Amino acid sequence: MDYKDYIEHYRRDAETYDYQPDRDTHAGQIERRRAEFILHVLKKKYLLPGSLILDIGAGGGRQLVEFSRAGASPIGLDLALLNLRKIKESPIEDTAKGCRLVAGDAYAIPFRNASLDIIIFSEVLEHLGKPADAIAEAVRVLKPAGVIVISVPYREKIIQHLCIHCNRLTPANAHLHSFDEQAIRSLLAGLPVKVEKEMFFHSKAMNLLNLPYRLRHLPYGIWRFLDRLFNLTFRRPHYYAILLKKNV
Repeated sequence: MDYKDYIEHYRRDAETYDYQPDRDTHAGQIERRRAEFILHVLKKKYLLPGSLILDIGAGGGRQLVEFSRAGASPIGLDLALLNLRKIKESPIEDTAKGCRLVAGDAYAIPFRNASLDIIIFSEVLEHLGKPADAIAEAVRVLKPAGVIVISVPYREKIIQHLCIHCNRLTPANAHLHSFDEQAIRSLLAGLPVKVEKEMFFHSKAMNLLNLPYRLRHLPYGIWRFLDRLFNLTFRRPHYYAILLKKNV
């Protein structure tokens, strides 16, 4: 299944979906921990002061906040001007401070070849009709030895609903693909990248117990330890992430 007009879809999506959930909610805490997770994947080895980081599908800007705090130079890319306007106008935690915001398409990223240090696809590829094309475009604008972080729902069971307007089945949350390790690796065929690391995070068992919210006051390190423990015990991760490095 593909979009009839994905650009118009996500412009309208920005008018109906809240990409800046209240932090003091279950959804807000999931968003926070996901952003923290990606930051920590990069922080020890790849994230340097002034690193140019492109967050594709910036949504509510949570990832931009984390990168800004770490001293990087984050750039938020989104199809929807409304999302970018909300990020810019958000009073929460100086969301737009030190960030650049760019309206653009993942299939035609408006940057020169080999100009960016880090690129993030956080819960984006499952929405794209041609995810392999988007990854190839990201590799084009990535510097040699630069890295890409991809995170996606893991082995998601996509529910189809009958649309009241067109009487056709449409996937919930506009998710077009369900990914696992093999499915993501298949998108990399022929690209000048190597896999540096694969990870699982956000235990579904923890989510069922509402632990993201209940444990919201814990430091990231303790939360991540518990998340790993739950995933090892129950083997039901919500998300899969992969870190790619461009060949020199």
